[in-house]
Amino acid sequence: MLEQTLQWVDLVTEIAVPAGIEPAVVLAIIWMESRGKPDEFHHISQATGLMQVIPREAGGRFVDRPTIEELRDPRTNIQWGTRILVDYLNRKDGLWEALYHYSGGPVWSSPQRFNNVYWKRFKTAKMHIEHKLREEPSDG
Repeated sequence: MLEQTLQWVDLVTEIAVPAGIEPAVVLAIIWMESRGKPDEFHHISQATGLMQVIPREAGGRFVDRPTIEELRDPRTNIQWGTRILVDYLNRKDGLWEALYHYSGGPVWSSPQRFNNVYWKRFKTAKMHIEHKLREEPSDG
């Protein structure tokens, strides 16, 4: 089930590591947000692509973002999703709070609902991804 997401491991590693983020964190977000499908689109929020980044077309505070079409490109989407995550990590208290806001924050009816619906699944996905990444044979 993770294969669709794990296909992005090289690109995620290239972007996440220099940003100071574990690739497994970004891959788990990709799994949570799009199940690894770069053409995923949320018709209400207009969140687009692998990391479900809200595009320029949403207006307001998003006008500096790439367009929907640009966010369909996996590299652009992962760059922006990682950039947004890093921003939340710098402004919030830890990964839980950063992901709470990354995933919509106030749209959750309560932090407890986020904890039960998103956070627990995220942690499980991250654990499975880390396990899969350790299983992969080395090139040496």
